[in-house]
Amino acid sequence: MEKSQKVIYYITVGIFIISGIGLGIYYFAHGNKPSLYMGLGTPLFLLIPFVFYKLNIKIPYRLLTFFFIFLIMGYNIGFIMDGYKKFILYYCDKIVHFTSGFLFTVIGLCIFFYAERQPLKIGN
Repeated sequence: MEKSQKVIYYITVGIFIISGIGLGIYYFAHGNKPSLYMGLGTPLFLLIPFVFYKLNIKIPYRLLTFFFIFLIMGYNIGFIMDGYKKFILYYCDKIVHFTSGFLFTVIGLCIFFYAERQPLKIGN
């Protein structure tokens, strides 16, 4: 089960990166200059799982997959494609806000339980 979730996670990350860069180039070719920079900024979101890895916080692949689906909806569709105003999903803003609330609550709980596990170090 873990292996299939890992494969789905990597596919989702690939879709996120390819669609972000592709959309940035597409909108840049159609005269929207800032969209190229938005699209090229897409791989910077890979730093978030890297930070969790460096802090030795193990996040399940399902949660990471959900996180990148949220980024596809919020960043690629909402921000680069301006989906909050002109995309066919009229409720894209509400869906993204609901998803962000759920996602960051779960990530906050993960960080809370991680902090509870670690002893408090004050000073030297």
